[in-house]
Amino acid sequence: MEKQITVLHKEPYEPPREITIPNELDMFQMFVNGPIQIIPAVTFTGKDRHIVVVCDEEAKLKERKPAPNLFLGKPPRWDIVRGPVVVCAADDEDLDSLNEDEIMIAEAWLRMVEIVNGGANG
Repeated sequence: MEKQITVLHKEPYEPPREITIPNELDMFQMFVNGPIQIIPAVTFTGKDRHIVVVCDEEAKLKERKPAPNLFLGKPPRWDIVRGPVVVCAADDEDLDSLNEDEIMIAEAWLRMVEIVNGGANG
């Protein structure tokens, strides 16, 4: 497991930022403001590597800002992720750095799944 990893950090209403953080549970909890949940986002065909979204598993209960949201899944099983997120790579066991290609894919994916709700203030 890498000690430092390159990830995208995304706050509501802000574009994602590429940052390097220690690969430690408490750092992920700090960036998402709560206990983490890991959600697969993009799977690379033929590989055991994925792009994942790390979010606060309690964000909906905490009534975090409703917009913009990340809209994940396929109809009819959409799910909404609220609050700040960290996007990184993962294999079957560990979280990992995004490489340059994965950063471009993740940024494009974030633009596609972000839903802006007419300036709602939450």
